[in-house]
Amino acid sequence: MSVRKAEYNLRFGKDVRARGGNTQLYTMLNGMIEAGVSKHDREMIERIIGQVTGTDRSSIPHFAQRMVANVHGIGQMALLGRVVLTSVAEPITTAVQTGRPLDALRSLALTF
Repeated sequence: MSVRKAEYNLRFGKDVRARGGNTQLYTMLNGMIEAGVSKHDREMIERIIGQVTGTDRSSIPHFAQRMVANVHGIGQMALLGRVVLTSVAEPITTAVQTGRPLDALRSLALTF
């Protein structure tokens, strides 16, 4: 069990939304309606809690999720070649800050 799920269970009770939602979270959310909070606000708070805890179910269709994930992956792969250029900036910064170019070479050697 992941730490996130364990902490979620400690704070809100076991996540059993599929079986009627009898968790501490839903008891709290339903208590908000009884206390006079509008249903719209209750649903918004439920979505925020779901997004923060990572338990929110996406409403995007499965094929769209896969398409977005593929585009994201292709974008990440396209940027991989440029990552090497970012590692060159650190040794240059070291040389500028210390005023000694040999420190840049030493830092570059430690980078690789």
